[in-house]
Amino acid sequence: KPSHTSRSMIWKEAIRRKVNCQCNVDFDLLAHMSSGYSNGQIVEIVNGVLTHDRLRNLASTPLSEHDFAPKLFSEEQFDPYVEFEFRRQWNGSKPKGDTAPKKTN
Repeated sequence: KPSHTSRSMIWKEAIRRKVNCQCNVDFDLLAHMSSGYSNGQIVEIVNGVLTHDRLRNLASTPLSEHDFAPKLFSEEQFDPYVEFEFRRQWNGSKPKGDTAPKKTN
């Protein structure tokens, strides 16, 4: 799972790829709100929010972190148990130093 700094950079880069202008978005706040999310989940949220219609309306309604909150909070958070199981199966055994986190369900 990416660090706070990494999530901030992921948000910034994913938004920059869709919006070719300076936007007044608090990337630090988005990174904080997305704690526990994977890189792919953040990119999916950006793509889900920055639709063709939303991009057309940027001139009249500037982009802000508030645009992402509804989609961010409706997204299922990253489950460390799922990551542990994936890595265990990928490596064929339990990764060194790792203990299984509690299942969230």
